[in-house]
Amino acid sequence: MDRSKYKYYDSVGLSSPCNEKQTSFKIVGINTFEELAQLIIKYAWSPIIWANGRRNGVNFHVAYFAVLDFDAPGYTLLQCKNDFCDMMHSIGTTKSHQKEKNGVICDRFRLVVLFEEPITDLQLYRHNLRQLADQYEADIACVDGARFFYPCKEIVSLSDEGFTLEIKPLPVKHHSDEHLNSHSIINDRIVPDRVRHYLKHGIRPGGRNDGCFIIGIELFKHGFNQAEMLNIVKNSAIQPIDDFKLEELQRALLNGYRFGQRIYSQQ
Repeated sequence: MDRSKYKYYDSVGLSSPCNEKQTSFKIVGINTFEELAQLIIKYAWSPIIWANGRRNGVNFHVAYFAVLDFDAPGYTLLQCKNDFCDMMHSIGTTKSHQKEKNGVICDRFRLVVLFEEPITDLQLYRHNLRQLADQYEADIACVDGARFFYPCKEIVSLSDEGFTLEIKPLPVKHHSDEHLNSHSIINDRIVPDRVRHYLKHGIRPGGRNDGCFIIGIELFKHGFNQAEMLNIVKNSAIQPIDDFKLEELQRALLNGYRFGQRIYSQQ
């Protein structure tokens, strides 16, 4: 990592919504983390720039920043300040910071750091966000290629000096990887044990609709896109049968996926 300020560029970009539904975004250029801080306490925004400004993972164009949300007990605000004090960063509290949420009161905050260079590949972006989220116990939903964030309440730490975030390359794929089954596709990715069990052993009769709905939610939350989700399930033990046809199976998966988008994209 390099200590020089903005080694690869004089300014960076991020996205700000053009409409109330947060589906259309415009590019905003900034030159310092101070400028970033002023924006993210006032507006909804995303570290991702999408082609034509349409918020969708398939339109991923470039990301200059890594952003992590912390929404559960464990990793604290003080720990984050200490761990990232030598990096260019911004840390802001979110709306539920030290308030009861689902019966829990804890630090809830958002970290923004600058990549050492722009990332233009969605899979590379997800890989790096997933590695970072796993290391620091952050919300895995941040790896989503269509993620945006509502404003922070208060900026509690800010630095325009220091390291940028080193980019970790994608694992090298072997030729045999071209025909991966559903289990090997998710092998190096964080997925709840229940979902792994469903994929390996199937879902009991009478619970298939709810099970597929849960799979859709969880695979969205853990950074899979819709095409990946459908391919994973297609090659799993979950198969359409007479009383649960393919159309119903896919509908339940997609309904769960969209529900996950509504819930986790707004945290």
